Formats: sequence, structure tokens, C-alpha cells
Amino acid sequence: MADRLTRIEPGLVVVRYATREDLAPTHQYGLLELLDELALDGPVAVVFDVPSMMVDASVPNFWLDVVKTRPTLVAMAIASPSAPVRLAAESFSLALRLRRHPLKVRTFLTVNEALEWATAARQAAASGAQHGPTQNAAAR
Repeated sequence: MADRLTRIEPGLVVVRYATREDLAPTHQYGLLELLDELALDGPVAVVFDVPSMMVDASVPNFWLDVVKTRPTLVAMAIASPSAPVRLAAESFSLALRLRRHPLKVRTFLTVNEALEWATAARQAAASGAQHGPTQNAAAR
């Protein structure tokens, strides 16, 4: 997994998946360790670079459990040319909104677009943390 993880800047990482098996929950523990390490310094954003493939239902369910225990994870951007991947990500985002979870999730066609958005989302969260609680944090 380490060769698929790229730290862009503090609190921002790109994860490149090459195969459907790479998406499997059992292959995410290196990423989870990195997210926990990055969280020590503040808000974290992740960009997932996913090629065209089908997404197993276990993937969004796994991430729904993961985000419950990682409040510093503030943004997930999914870059993919694949309609099924983007649909799975948008369904995940909807599930989070229904649970009133503050994590922001968006889909993009390119990694560059995803990086731009994730960088801005992380910086906004870091700025909000420096200036007191956000509306979502105060509502918890």
C-alpha cells in the first residue's frame, strides 16, 4: 500500500488504486495508520484516484465505519472516469449527509480537480479550527 500513498502536503494524501482488490477493506490498514498519523497535526483530506471498475458494497460500508472514529478527516475527493465509482461515492456522501456527518465528499473526473478541492476543503477546516468551533462542531 505504501507505494500507492503520496503525501502532497501536511494533512493531504493521494491514494492510487490500480485494481478492484486494492479497494477491499482488508487492504486499507496502511492508509488508516497514515490518516491517524496525519491527524495529529490537524484536519486531513484524502484524494482517491480510482480507475474504471465496479465497487463492492463492502467498500462504502467500511468507510462509513471508519469516518465515525476519525473526526479530523474533513474531506474525501474521489477522482475517477468511472460512472459506477462516482455513483458509489455519491451514495456514500448521501449516507453521510443523512447521518448528519460533517465529512465532505465530492467526485471528480481528474486528480487535479480533486486535489484542488481537497486542498481548499482541508485549508478551510484548518482555518475554522484556528478561529473556534464551526457550526457543525458546535452542534455535536
